[in-house]
Amino acid sequence: MLCLPPRSQQRTRVQKGHLFASLGHQGTALRESPLKVLLVDDESALLERLALFARRAGYETATAQGGEAAWEILNSGRFDVLVTDLQMPVLDGPALMARLPGLERGAPKVIVITGYATLEAAVDCLRKGACDFLKKPFTMEEFTAALDRVAKKPAVAHVEPDWEKLSQRYSLTRREAEILKAFFLTGKSNRELAENLFLSLHTVKSHLKSSFMKLGVDSRSRLLGLLREF
Repeated sequence: MLCLPPRSQQRTRVQKGHLFASLGHQGTALRESPLKVLLVDDESALLERLALFARRAGYETATAQGGEAAWEILNSGRFDVLVTDLQMPVLDGPALMARLPGLERGAPKVIVITGYATLEAAVDCLRKGACDFLKKPFTMEEFTAALDRVAKKPAVAHVEPDWEKLSQRYSLTRREAEILKAFFLTGKSNRELAENLFLSLHTVKSHLKSSFMKLGVDSRSRLLGLLREF
């Protein structure tokens, strides 16, 4: 018999060593042909919890405790989405992602999760091909929303955006486009961008804030995700 936690605890956040969360998520309606998700982490309890909620959201799941085990599974079947921890022994998340282009059955779209996230790490993963980045602790609602969001994204080559088209669509100024391009290509901090472009820190911050509003994003990771798809 499955015991549900009190309602006050149903949005408890997920992190290593603290895995109590709601079992009442309604999720996405079950699909006729469930998308296949491979979940990778070096902690078995977290894997079980993530798999439970992914299945409740209508996904078919497989789990791997570590990057090496994940690589073997990826070579034995095709998956639509790969959810991987960033830091794992032997074969970590970035190293696993680097192998994906070599898969004969095609590379899955990637969501990176980690409890040791920094802005630089998030930007680096997104620049290397991840579609989304979740920092622990996160709620199961946030997790399943990320799955749904990434599952809907088309598989696209990771090429540089069409800056002219982007500028026209979102009415970006020349300076805004210049700063966005520098950020996309380098992933540098505001201060580093200012130094490289010979601008004041205030100018970089102001133009990025304006760009965020025009593009409808609220973080650098979301910004990078949008730019990679354009």
